[in-house]
Amino acid sequence: MTLISRYDPLQRSSQLSERLMNNDLLRLLAKSQLDPEPSIRTNTCILIGRMAKHLGPNTKRKVLVPAFGRALKDTFVHARVAGLMAFMATIDVYERDDLAAKVIPSVSAALVDKEKCVETRSLHCSHVLFG
Repeated sequence: MTLISRYDPLQRSSQLSERLMNNDLLRLLAKSQLDPEPSIRTNTCILIGRMAKHLGPNTKRKVLVPAFGRALKDTFVHARVAGLMAFMATIDVYERDDLAAKVIPSVSAALVDKEKCVETRSLHCSHVLFG
């Protein structure tokens, strides 16, 4: 085992119980999204996006949209970009109702972001959503 894989939580996710993964770890990550350090908030969003395929269906519905939506409201540019990228990476896990009522409004608000890179990424995300 390499040094990197020892610290990669996704490599270890198969060893975590479902309760631990769906409750305890996600609760900790939700707190990390409120961290004062912008890079921690950004990396937390990225990690939640990478974990999505390991989560149960009910947990996906309850956790992903609020987590990525929170990232889109972050003051740090890279956190907002991470939220958009996470929405695009997990597009196949949302039901139509959630897409229409929650995801599209969140992404649409980013279309008028003051940062050009966020605006461009949200336009690309919109194309993926409607494509």
